[in-house]
Amino acid sequence: MTIDEILAGFRHFQGRYERECVEEAMARKAEITPHLIRILEEVAAEPSPFVEGEETRMDHIYALMLLGHFRESRAHHTIIGCFRFSDSLLRDLFGDLVTEDLPMILVRTCGGTISSLKEVAEDRKLDVFVRLAALHAMSYGVVEGIVSREEVIDYYGTLFTGEEDSGSNDFWSLLACNVHELYPEELMETINDAYRHGLINPGVISRENFQQSLDAGKEETLRLHRKSYQRAQLDDLHRAMSWWACFHENEKEAMPELPAGLQMPVSSPKKRDKKKVKRKKKQAKASRRKNRKR
Repeated sequence: MTIDEILAGFRHFQGRYERECVEEAMARKAEITPHLIRILEEVAAEPSPFVEGEETRMDHIYALMLLGHFRESRAHHTIIGCFRFSDSLLRDLFGDLVTEDLPMILVRTCGGTISSLKEVAEDRKLDVFVRLAALHAMSYGVVEGIVSREEVIDYYGTLFTGEEDSGSNDFWSLLACNVHELYPEELMETINDAYRHGLINPGVISRENFQQSLDAGKEETLRLHRKSYQRAQLDDLHRAMSWWACFHENEKEAMPELPAGLQMPVSSPKKRDKKKVKRKKKQAKASRRKNRKR
């Protein structure tokens, strides 16, 4: 299979997971990486060809997942550039990938530094879920050893001033989920103040959730976070992608067994009318999955 044939296999959604093309791409990492980056550069420059037309484009999705799998730091800033669009356009381009896989892609491509993740998290022009993906990526960075837990917790603590976002409390509520999964002891005063000022929605994460984490202790809380990290991994890309619902829309009676810990399949690019609230709930569930898996 030539590089052109691999890329052609990725280009349009055919209702199936392109396992053979993915396998060939992984075997020819050095050759195909520049082509994958180029696809994302096209998205960042002009996204309309990827959301318009009769056939659904999928090459940008495969490119993102493969570059994350490869830990390709050369793609990091291009990847960020692909997520500088409006909420509705991001849904059309990436479906649930923003809340499901982007945090892991960001941390695997960041080159061992979280400076760019901080820039994304603080950029109020970006979609709130992209910003939250960058914050979640930092918590994965703790597991990967590229940043200390203390540095990330300290940084999270600076983001509850009430000036970081406007229009809703999604930002602080879901940021609080990240604090919770890294063990919140040092920030409990900040967290309690945030509840008092209405920054955190108790329906997303409650005070009781924080108390449960404190009662469990740091070691157990971080152990559960490591499990969450392992579930989100991209080391086995077939495992990470092949179970997506979009690849099994005509096989409802023969859905593959889901990887341990995963409950909601990633939506098809064809299914782009989900309500924003559902995305919020999914992000919150992902952040709190460790409590459900005890």
